Amino acid sequence: MLQKFPTSLKVIIFSLYATSSFAADISFSGQTEVCPGQDYTYSASASNIFGSRAGEWEWTFWRNNQIIGSFGYVSDCPPSPGSSSSSVIFNWGNTLGLVKIRVRFKGSNDPLCQFTSADEKWIDANVRVLSPGPISGLVFCGPNETRTVSIPGILPFNSAQSCYYHYAYDWIVPSGWSVVPANNNVTYINIQGGIRTFATSVRVTSQSTQLAPRNDGNYNIIVRTEPVWPWPMESTAKIWVGNPPADNSTLIWSTIRGENPITIGPGSFVSYQVDNVSYTDSYTWTLPRGFVPYGGSLTTLSPYLSATTGSQTGLFTMLCSSNNMCGSSYTHSLKINVTGGGGGGIQMRAAFPNPANETITIKTKEEDSKEEVQVSLFNKSLEKVFFIRTEEKEITISTANLPSGIYYLNVQLGKEITQKQVIISH
Repeated sequence: MLQKFPTSLKVIIFSLYATSSFAADISFSGQTEVCPGQDYTYSASASNIFGSRAGEWEWTFWRNNQIIGSFGYVSDCPPSPGSSSSSVIFNWGNTLGLVKIRVRFKGSNDPLCQFTSADEKWIDANVRVLSPGPISGLVFCGPNETRTVSIPGILPFNSAQSCYYHYAYDWIVPSGWSVVPANNNVTYINIQGGIRTFATSVRVTSQSTQLAPRNDGNYNIIVRTEPVWPWPMESTAKIWVGNPPADNSTLIWSTIRGENPITIGPGSFVSYQVDNVSYTDSYTWTLPRGFVPYGGSLTTLSPYLSATTGSQTGLFTMLCSSNNMCGSSYTHSLKINVTGGGGGGIQMRAAFPNPANETITIKTKEEDSKEEVQVSLFNKSLEKVFFIRTEEKEITISTANLPSGIYYLNVQLGKEITQKQVIISH
């Protein structure tokens, strides 16, 4: 069933100059990037018709050098010379591909409307269906499992138009899998590798034999608008089978990426971030005894967690598991060496005032060493908002332009860091 929806027209104006003895300035307006099955209004006008008191128009619409529609000649004999215009409404039906519009104008100064040969203009247009919207990644845990797959929306091919017309969809699934419309009342036909249907939601069932965990591109679901010629308008969804993949990358503050273990002082804040892992619904964190998570939750939707180390010292390990509906895997770990003094002469004596308003002063170290200290300030989202390298024992940071909230101060020498939570309140 073809459906029509309102369309915002993107108007493109062409001008031509006729070559007959009654040459006129002719302009054309109308949508040239169009969808099939919808009405479009096309207009033309002729002005500066020298010596002419009559006008006549012909419209023809072409596909592959064949006329697929015509209007004309549509007479417009104004009582006085000067101008003439014409408008038509045309529906491209099931046409698809590159097309042309020809508009002809004839003028005459003969009161009996005996016209000269026509001036004409050819306009290129493009009739196409729209690509189906992207399908999100899918997770299957084993054989004979059924998931509902939906197209989230039809993507217009230009921002000026919202066109939801489409041909039937071809839903293609892996060999041995099956697919049917999610609504039993929607009809479909079987095609090679899947079905053809107007349904935008389908039920996909995995093969009956054992599935091996994989995400190598061999398990895909494809949906495309039919027919695909001349544009292969389709969307492909990768299928993951089994638990989330392993990923051991770590990020601590962003100043010591890849350092594992890290060395910090007792009572410091530590933040552990893994890379976003494909086909993961949530992350579960395991902290050593005495560590307290910021916010109190050990199950998060984001791949990072901040915590305080407490007062104990020693070598500890934080774990992070990536979870999906099939299970989880503890593949992410960070070793943390908590030492009594922070080492290397680094002891953050003070950060004041705390809460801070316009400025905050940091006493970075006790000793007059010439070693370079790195000072970083991170917001709650672990975005670095300040960074400096210095040999000074004391620095002042302007906080006037920072939003109120909780921040983390990081003072580092080599691999050893001291961290402190600060509050900015305006």
